[in-house]
Amino acid sequence: MPPASPVDTGLYCLTLGNGQSWRLRPIGKEAIDVVRRLAGVMTLSRCSQGQEVLVRVQEGARHVPPLTCDSAPVVCILPPGDSNAMNVIQMINCATTLAFQLLPHGGFLVHGGLVEKDGYGIILAGPGTVGKSTACSRIPLPWHALSDDATLVVADGQGGYLVHPWPTWSRFFDNGPGGTWDVGTAVPLQALFFLHQSPEDRAGPVSMTQSTAWLVESMHQVMGPQVRLRQDLPEAKEIYDLELRAAEHLVRAIPVHLLHISLTGKFWEEVERALPMITRGFQVEGPALPGAEKLHHPGPVSSHIFSLGHIPILYTGPSMNPVLNEQDLLDVQPYGDRKVRVGDVICFPSPEQLVVHRVIGVVGDGIRTQGDNNPTPDPHIQHPDTILGRVVAATRGKVDRNIPGGNHGRMVRTYVRMRKKVVITAGTLLELAQPLLSVSRAIINRAAPGMEPRIILFGTRHFRVLRLYIGNHLAGEYDTRKKYWSIRVPFQCVVDKGRLPTVEPPERPAFLPARPETIPSAQ
Repeated sequence: MPPASPVDTGLYCLTLGNGQSWRLRPIGKEAIDVVRRLAGVMTLSRCSQGQEVLVRVQEGARHVPPLTCDSAPVVCILPPGDSNAMNVIQMINCATTLAFQLLPHGGFLVHGGLVEKDGYGIILAGPGTVGKSTACSRIPLPWHALSDDATLVVADGQGGYLVHPWPTWSRFFDNGPGGTWDVGTAVPLQALFFLHQSPEDRAGPVSMTQSTAWLVESMHQVMGPQVRLRQDLPEAKEIYDLELRAAEHLVRAIPVHLLHISLTGKFWEEVERALPMITRGFQVEGPALPGAEKLHHPGPVSSHIFSLGHIPILYTGPSMNPVLNEQDLLDVQPYGDRKVRVGDVICFPSPEQLVVHRVIGVVGDGIRTQGDNNPTPDPHIQHPDTILGRVVAATRGKVDRNIPGGNHGRMVRTYVRMRKKVVITAGTLLELAQPLLSVSRAIINRAAPGMEPRIILFGTRHFRVLRLYIGNHLAGEYDTRKKYWSIRVPFQCVVDKGRLPTVEPPERPAFLPARPETIPSAQ
C-alpha cells in the first residue's frame, strides 16, 4: 500500500524565517482535527519535511515535552476537546509547545503586538491591561498591524532577529470572532517598545538591566505554563538560564524603549522619532547571537548582572513591599553549606509559583516565613532542601541595591512593619477628619486646578480597573472584588471617596481561570 498523502494524514508544517521547520504529525482522529484547526488559524501549509512533532490527544495526560537541541521528535500530548473552550486550549498548548522549543536556539514568544512599516517590525509589548490591541488598531497607514497580542521572536543567525505574528487566542473564547494569522511570515525586528499608560505620548530608552527584566517577564506572560508544569528543579533552572541569556542577547542587539502612550495621541510619531536610522541591508552591530546554534548544556549564567551560579528571579506582587517592588530583578544565591538565618529573604517553590519571603523563625529542620507586607506568617513550614537560595541583591533600571539578611534583615523587617502601622494610623485619622477635609478639598481645588482628580478606566473583555490620578501621580485604585476605593496617603486631603464612581467586574467564563502568577516571577 502506498504511503498516505499529507492530505489524508493531516500533516502540516511551520517554517520560520531563519529556516527552522516543524512537521506536525497527528496520531488519531481527534489529533488530526486539532492540527487542522491549528493549521487554519496559523495559515500552515501541508508538507512532509521538518523536525517531527507528534501530536496526540489523551485523557488525563499531563505531559510536558522536554526541550530538544537535536532532530529528535517532539511529543505533544493534549487534553480531550469536549467543548469549544477545550478545543481552543488544545490549539494554544500545541502552538506554545512549538514556540517553547525555540529557547535553546535563542527564540521565544513575547507578550506584545507586532506592527510593520517599510518591511521592518516593531514590537509593542506590555501586560494585558496596557492597551496593546487598542494601539495596534489605531496605528495608521503606512503602518500595518500583523498581530496585537503576541509575537514570535527568532534569531536570524547573523546578529539580528526576525519576528512572526502570533494568534490572539482570546478571540476564540466566549463566542469570539476568531481569526487567522500568517505565522510563517517574518520581518526583521527593528525595535522593542514597552507600553505604559500616560496622559501624553513620549518615548525614551531603557537601561539594559531593566529591559532584560521586562523582557523575561513578557516571555512568561505567554510561555509561563510550559515552565510551571515542570517539576524537575534543575530543568526549570536550565530554562531560566536560557531565558535570561536570550533576553540579554536581544537587548544588546535591538533598541529597547519605554513608550508612554495616551488614549488619543499620535504615539506612532514618537515611535518614529525614537527609531534609529535603518536602511535595507543595514545590520545591527552587537555580540554574536545563538542564532541557529544549539546550546546543548548551557552552564551557569555568566552575565553582567549576576555572579556565576546565581539564579535570576523577576519579582511580582506586593508581599515584600517596600523592600522589594514589582519588576525588580532579583539575584538569588544558593546557600550551599551555609545555614539559613532569621532575617534572610529567601526564594522557595510553592505548588503554583516561586515565593520570595523573609525568614521569621528556624525551628529544628523547619523554616517559618512571612512577607514583610503580609499580616500573617505563611501557613507552610519550609525545609532547607527545598529553598533555592537567599536574595542578595535587587536591580531596577540602573540602580543595584543589596538586600540585607540576618540581624540586619530583622531590623529592616521591624522598621517596615512599624512604618506600615504609622501609614495605616495616618489613613484612619484622615478618615475621621472627613468634615475638615471637605473644606480643605474645596480650598486646594480652587487654589490648584491642575490637582483636580482624573479617573481612567483600564480594561479588557475579562478585566476592569479604575485608577485615580492627581496630576501625574497615581492617587488610588478601585478594587472591583471588594467594591472599594483605596486612596493613597496623603491624597485623602483632596479626594472624597464618596463621590467617586464604581465599576462592576466583567463576568468571567467558568473555563477561564484568573491570570496566574508567572515563573520565574516570585511573590
